[in-house]
This record gives sequence, structure tokens and C-alpha cells, in this order.
Amino acid sequence: SFDLDDTLYNNHPIIKAAVSAQQNYLNALPRYQEQGPQYWQQCRQLAALQQPELKDNVTQWRKHTLRLALSKLGFTEQE
Repeated sequence: SFDLDDTLYNNHPIIKAAVSAQQNYLNALPRYQEQGPQYWQQCRQLAALQQPELKDNVTQWRKHTLRLALSKLGFTEQE
């Protein structure tokens, strides 16, 4: 289970570390980095517009956003 409301433990350091690791990975891709610091948020908002039901599933929303962000940069599904 995932403790989003911190009733069992403080998960903020874990979430921050995961987000940081993802951003570090993506920023290593020149095409991604060229888009600027707001690119992820823009893709996240577009993903929510495309599939509003994803707002209730953070994991699927993140996966969809990742696919969207990379495909907009010309990456193929295999890449």
C-alpha cells in the first residue's frame, strides 16, 4: 500500500528522492533537457486533460506522462 497521507510514516523523503531520481534520469537526455524546467509539468497537465481519470492513480498518471513527454520528443515506444 502507499501511505499518501502520512498516517503510517513520513514518506516525503522517499517521494522527493524518487522524483529527483526521475528528473536526473530525464535531464541526462539532451532532447528532454532542452525543453526547459516546466516541460514535465506541461506534459503532466496534458496527460490529465487527455485522461482525467488518471488523477486518481498517481502511478498510471506518471507512466502516461512519461510516455507522452518522451513521445513528444520523438522517442519511439522501444526507446
